[in-house]
Amino acid sequence: MLGEALSSSDQEITQDLSRPTPDLSKLSLFDPLRHAGVSKGKAIHLLRERVSAYPNQPLAWTELARQYLASGLDEKASDAMSCAVQLAPNNRYVLRSAVRFYSRSSEGLDRALWLLRRTPRTPRDPWLLAAEIATADKAEESSPFVKTAKAMLERKRARPRHYSELAAAVGTLEHDHGRHKQAKQFLAQALVDPTGNSLAQAVFLSRSDRRVVVPAQLELRQEDFEANARSHYADGRFELAMSAAKAWLEDEPFDVKPALLGSFLSFDDSLAAAAEEIATLGLSSSPHHPMLLNNRAVSRAYLGDYVGAFDDIKGSAKTSRDEPSHLATLGLLAYRIGSQQFGRDCYTKAIAWFASIGDLASVYRACLYWSRERARIGDTQVEPDLEFIKGRIQKLPLEQQESDLIALVNAVEREMLAGPTQDLWKPVPEAHPAALESVQSSFRIPEPALARAKVFEVDALPLITS
Repeated sequence: MLGEALSSSDQEITQDLSRPTPDLSKLSLFDPLRHAGVSKGKAIHLLRERVSAYPNQPLAWTELARQYLASGLDEKASDAMSCAVQLAPNNRYVLRSAVRFYSRSSEGLDRALWLLRRTPRTPRDPWLLAAEIATADKAEESSPFVKTAKAMLERKRARPRHYSELAAAVGTLEHDHGRHKQAKQFLAQALVDPTGNSLAQAVFLSRSDRRVVVPAQLELRQEDFEANARSHYADGRFELAMSAAKAWLEDEPFDVKPALLGSFLSFDDSLAAAAEEIATLGLSSSPHHPMLLNNRAVSRAYLGDYVGAFDDIKGSAKTSRDEPSHLATLGLLAYRIGSQQFGRDCYTKAIAWFASIGDLASVYRACLYWSRERARIGDTQVEPDLEFIKGRIQKLPLEQQESDLIALVNAVEREMLAGPTQDLWKPVPEAHPAALESVQSSFRIPEPALARAKVFEVDALPLITS
C-alpha cells in the first residue's frame, strides 16, 4: 500500500510456494472492492467462491469477515476472521483488522490485546505497536510497550509515515495523562506524513484542546472519512458530517464510532431519517450497543416512530443504567406521547444527575432538548430559560462549546416561532405510563442526584443556577 519493497519478514508471510497461484481469469470479479456497484451480497458470493477455491488466503478471509459484518452477519464474520487469524497470526494487516473487529465490545478487547501481545512481531512493528497501545488505552489498561514505542520513535529508522500512527497513539496517551508538552511533540511527529487514522486523531484532539494544532497545509483528502466527519461536525456542517460518517462506516464496518457520530445528528430536523438509518447500520454489527440504541430512539421519536423508540430505550436501559443521557431520552419520548409530567420528571432527574457529576456541557444539552419539547407545547417560560442557558454556554471553555449546542439553541428558537403543535400525540399502548415508569425504575440514579432533583421546581433554570 505504501509503494515500497517488502521487508524480509513480510516476504516470509506473502510467499508460500506450496500454494498454487490463483487463476484470476476463472473469477471475473476476483477482488469485489475494485469494482464499483458490487452489492454486499454479490461481494460475499464472490469471496466465498474465492476461499472455497483457495482456502489458504488470509486476506480473502479478512475481506469476507468485513463484508459479513457490513451485512449484519456477525457470527459468520467472526468465523471468517478466526480463519484469517489462524492462517496468518503474525500478518500486520490481518492482525490490525482483527483488532478492529474484536474491539467493538468490551469482551472483545481482551481477545484483541491477546492477539497483539502473543505475536513476536508487535514489539518491532510500529503499526502493531500503535494498535496495541490504542487498544490498551480503550480497555483502560496500561500497555507494556510504551517504553518500547518511545524508543522506536526516537530512533526513526524508517520513513515518517511508518511511525505516524504510533506517534499519534503515544501522543494521545501523553495528552490523556496531562503531559501536554510531550503530547505536542509526538503529535507533531505523527503529522509529518500522516495516515488517515493519525490525522483523524489529531483533528479530534485539536477540537477539545487548542494546544493541539493541525497544520493548515494538511488538507483533508476525500478518503479521510473519519477526519472529514469530525471536522465537518465541529464546524457545524452537519449534512457533510453525515455523508462522511456514512462513507466512514462503509469503509470500516468493524468500527462503531462512525455510526455513533452520524446517529447523534438527529437534533438537525433534516437529518433525523439519515440518523435513524446509520444507527440501524451500526446496530447490524453491534446489535446491543447502548448508545447506538439511545441515539436511534431519539431519531425515531422525532420521526414519530414511538413504538420503535420505546423498544430502543428499553434495550439501551438494560445495559446502560448508569447513563443519565438515556434517562433524558426517556423524557423526550414521554413528551412526544403526551406524558408531560413524567417527561419533566425524567429530564429533571437527568439534569440533576449531570450536575451532580459536574458535566456542565451535558447539563445545558439536556436543558436544550427539554426546552425544545416545552416549546412544542407552548410553554411561555422557555424564552427566558433559553436566554439564560445561552449565556451559560458562552461561559463554557471553548472546547466544550460544541456545534450541537448551537444547533440545539436554533432548534428551540424555531419551535418557539412555530408555536404550539396541534395533534402531536397518538396513543402508544406499548409505552403507556406504567411501562415508562418500569424503564425509569431500572436506572441507577445516584442518591446525590435524586436529592438534588427533589428540591427543584419544574423549570430548568434552578437546576443550573444552584
